[in-house]
Amino acid sequence: MLTTNIRMKIFGSVLALTVAGSAQAGENGWQDIDLPLTQKQFCRVYESNVEALNIAINSRNDIKMNVALDNIEQDLISLLPGYQYENWVGKMRTVSQGPDGNVGVEVSIQCNLSLASGNGSKEANNAIRSMDITPESRLYRELSKLDYDDYVLMSGHLIDFENGPTAAGDDDKFRNSGSFIVNMTKLSKY
Repeated sequence: MLTTNIRMKIFGSVLALTVAGSAQAGENGWQDIDLPLTQKQFCRVYESNVEALNIAINSRNDIKMNVALDNIEQDLISLLPGYQYENWVGKMRTVSQGPDGNVGVEVSIQCNLSLASGNGSKEANNAIRSMDITPESRLYRELSKLDYDDYVLMSGHLIDFENGPTAAGDDDKFRNSGSFIVNMTKLSKY
């Protein structure tokens, strides 16, 4: 069972997805892209559970909050067995290169979530962003061809949720609903 702090981070992303997700999808041209059903459902899992989470948070009852968050986790497990995603469409955000030449990548999906390359495991609670894509890899070669806002096709598995929403400024509009650390196994221009 996740701790309350970690669960609050997840709740923050759920709330931000509801506030920003639908509007962002239309504003960023996602309506013209044929998204895989599991990718659409992934975002809907969050959106469909926001009311229950709001009620749990307002009750100030950790038991209710944990039950609501367990329901989301169970929905994700049934939607993405082993947290595997296949042929999802995203938009390139950043490719960062370390001093050793290895790179890390961040891609956004239609509900304003980021998928960032990393390693670790959910079970060990040690997921971190990393620059472990080597210059010899096929993934590295594909990343070298991409620019900001290019659509990409990607596969891999979710490792863990990293952080909650971040506000862009005084207007309280969310620029990012949170991010997942992922192990990307395939990525190419869409």
